Amino acid sequence: MGNEVSPLISIIIPLYNKGKNIESTIASALSQNYKKIEIIIVDDGSTDNSADIVKAINDSRIRYFYKINGGVSSARNYGVQKANGEWVLFLDADDILLPNCLSTLYDVVLSCNQYLDVVAGNYYRVIGEKRKLYNNGKYQGIVPDNFKWYFFNKFSMRTGCVLIRKEIMDKYPFNESLSRYEDLELILRILKSAVVYTIPDVVFEYRCDNNALSKAIVENRFKDFTFSMDFQNRTFWERCKLGELLFLASYAYPQNVFELKKKYGLFYVYRYVSDIIKKFYKLYFLLR
Repeated sequence: MGNEVSPLISIIIPLYNKGKNIESTIASALSQNYKKIEIIIVDDGSTDNSADIVKAINDSRIRYFYKINGGVSSARNYGVQKANGEWVLFLDADDILLPNCLSTLYDVVLSCNQYLDVVAGNYYRVIGEKRKLYNNGKYQGIVPDNFKWYFFNKFSMRTGCVLIRKEIMDKYPFNESLSRYEDLELILRILKSAVVYTIPDVVFEYRCDNNALSKAIVENRFKDFTFSMDFQNRTFWERCKLGELLFLASYAYPQNVFELKKKYGLFYVYRYVSDIIKKFYKLYFLLR
């Protein structure tokens, strides 16, 4: 870290009925090589033994807050309000930070001669005993085109591998009316103006086998960003990313496809445009 004064980094963990996993998640945060941290646990109305497990961990860096259940977006926003750090990192209550996560991400801030809003690392997607690297690219540097690169998955904004200036999160809170793809809605707002630096280093493990996978429920579809997207005044690559959601919706909500076509009109074509571009992109690299 050189002679620089290390800033406080806030790790924000929304917690809801994750008693089986929360202890290992907190342990991974406490084991960081970067020591100037606070761990903000926002218990979003858990009904299991999650609170007892957290309170049994004796470490002054842990700050526990309980609130009435309001969903993950509400919990994350609450955590931001309580955070004292200059930077924040969101971590789901069943994922694992690698010990070098914060030091690796913050070293980028120290070494870059440009003001950064976001530092994005790489991660492993873990299913059972298998680990798959999210991005095999080797690029390190400032992202030249946020939306285009995000569409092609050249960098990740997944919770657990992204360091964000707190002032960005103060400016762009999560939309609490959404509970599905709420993270994408936020990311698209952030990427409009953020300076993003991406690195290929792996900094956390996304535990797919532990995560309760989101299931599309027709009755709750209006809490899904897919049903409230706005294609107006967006770039081509933004629209392609939204089209990708429409592609996924055709499988998640097969009975509501006509509703989506009617809602988005001509913009629904991006459901096909995004799919075609991705297929040609994959074919191009296969034939190289």
